[in-house]
Amino acid sequence: MAQGAASSNAFELNVARCARIALATFALCGCSNAPKADGVGGAFGADMQAPGSGGTGPVGGGGSGVVPPPGGAPGAAGGLGQGGSGASVPVQSGGGGGGVANFATGGSVNGGGAAAAGGGGGVPPGMGGMVGVHDAGQVPPTTYPALTAAAIGTPVAVPGGPYGLAESPLWDPCGHRLLFADVQGGGTGVINSLGADGKVSVFMSNTGNTNGIAFDIDGSLIMTQMGAKHVARRDKSGNVTVLDPPGSMLHTPDDVIVRSDGIIYFTDGDFCPVGNALGYASRLPVYAIKPGSSTLLNDGTVSGPNGIELSPDEKTLYVNGFGEGNVWSFQVAADGSLTKGTTPFASGLSKPDSLCLDAAGNLYVAVTTGLQVFSPDGSKLKLIPVNAVGSSCLNPGVTNCTFGGDDGKTLYITTWTSLYKVTNMPIPGLDFVVNTKRVKCN
Repeated sequence: MAQGAASSNAFELNVARCARIALATFALCGCSNAPKADGVGGAFGADMQAPGSGGTGPVGGGGSGVVPPPGGAPGAAGGLGQGGSGASVPVQSGGGGGGVANFATGGSVNGGGAAAAGGGGGVPPGMGGMVGVHDAGQVPPTTYPALTAAAIGTPVAVPGGPYGLAESPLWDPCGHRLLFADVQGGGTGVINSLGADGKVSVFMSNTGNTNGIAFDIDGSLIMTQMGAKHVARRDKSGNVTVLDPPGSMLHTPDDVIVRSDGIIYFTDGDFCPVGNALGYASRLPVYAIKPGSSTLLNDGTVSGPNGIELSPDEKTLYVNGFGEGNVWSFQVAADGSLTKGTTPFASGLSKPDSLCLDAAGNLYVAVTTGLQVFSPDGSKLKLIPVNAVGSSCLNPGVTNCTFGGDDGKTLYITTWTSLYKVTNMPIPGLDFVVNTKRVKCN
């Protein structure tokens, strides 16, 4: 931002006045260079042009912001409980991230360290960092454009197939490829890989008729095995370990998601083509498995529990009720326990299978005729029509979705037999943003 010296000084003074007003109103920053406790941001640098100090405390303070010219040096990562220095980003300069995990690099407007460790990023204009609560698995508070129906393109078919039951697409940020399950592929199930060359190959065979797949916090793959009736972990070496305890008597584990602290949430419906002994509308549990434990925690029931996803702040868990045509929201407590809402988030849907979210919290729910898109407040935005040819035992329609591509803005959609994509979406996918930070590429 090139300005003369006089205009620069005037600009800095105006920003300083705004920041002081914000400090008085919101108390986001400290007022001296002394370290601050309990996650309070550090002070501004001298004349708001040098890096400010980082706060300290059990939660971790953010570093101060600076404004040009010339701006402070990029903030370095802070230690445990210590925020980084200010950054030299023009105008919107926040404190550097602190902490010891991913997102610990300084200089990011929305940086942050591990939960209860690092300082968060600053907010415009040049104010101190916010409390460091954004760990390696959570989405930083980024502002995205409001999603409109006009901004969503038309699905086009991806060559390949037909598949026996295509499900659970998942972008692999290290392999720059799309993984997706074929529940009936090869008889016992396969996980396919769609490469950058557009060719589909087998990533894993004999999956126990795996339906849902999700990355764990260590980068391993969590699988819900409909045929084997287990929840399992496939590590990076290809070794598979069953996670549920012996004698669990699961029905057809369907979909799975992992919270940033390692808690695994999964649905256990009773669906064909490998189940349906009780009927797809049966009221069955939503389960949780905590890290280091094999105990199944029953956190409530849904009629035909199917798709499952967390909100960007991880405070809400969405579960599709295939048997009742609803999407339910569960409140997620800090300890991971769930409280089911008294009324559905959305109702009157035609066989809602699975779902995905973008990073702004919009929901994309797989239904018979396509993807029904909802805003975070439950308002319908658009039905993305998908011509799901072929038929199935229950649902001839769409089964699941995710976002991928190197920018996370390609929406991938699975049906029983085919794979589709919508390019140039305006908002990246939530799983894409989370997994890009979560999965360590060696």
